[in-house]
Amino acid sequence: MLDTLLNHVTAVLAQAPAATNAAKPAEGGMNMIFPIVVIMGLFYFMILRPQNKDKQRVADMRGSIKKGDKIRSIGGIYGTVTAVDTNKNTVKVKVDKNVEIEFDKDAIATITREEEPAAASPAADASAK
Repeated sequence: MLDTLLNHVTAVLAQAPAATNAAKPAEGGMNMIFPIVVIMGLFYFMILRPQNKDKQRVADMRGSIKKGDKIRSIGGIYGTVTAVDTNKNTVKVKVDKNVEIEFDKDAIATITREEEPAAASPAADASAK
């Protein structure tokens, strides 16, 4: 029985094409490089670029803090900026009467500025009539 099995295996192997002819190498590997480049491009435009833009926006916002701005810290404390120290990268925030807290600028989540009321435009007056 073992002899019969061995004869069948050798017959099948004799009919199989040579291993060097069966496996052809890819033409320069370009078939694999293109999908990798596409995936890297998608990764950059969908993840890295928006994340970098958001970091830059937050850095610009924190860099523009000035005295009188109303802020909210990342811990949820609301207050008004009373002093900005650019050397230590900190701000002093008045949260209540006689209570000031010093924060690192990186601890500021949002800034709310009092906007001046816009002057009434002639187009707005015409539409009101």
